[in-house]
Amino acid sequence: MDGEVHKGETNLTWNGEGLEQYIQNLFDLVGGLERRVQNTQKNVSALRNVMSTWIKMPLFERRDGKKDTLLALDLRQERIQKR
Repeated sequence: MDGEVHKGETNLTWNGEGLEQYIQNLFDLVGGLERRVQNTQKNVSALRNVMSTWIKMPLFERRDGKKDTLLALDLRQERIQKR
């Protein structure tokens, strides 16, 4: 895309030959980029939605909810199956 823009800046004039084709090519390039960006944004949004459910329920918790106790790893399989 940068190469096409540079070509337009250096080689083309408003009355020159090939201007219409140049504009169409650049329009197609930008349109393709826009579609990819929108698709990426949709994917990121879908990932955030999935991950937001994981945030609500931690996979590991401490026994009795106390900060000084160990993680309850023996309940790991049960929590994984629930999730």
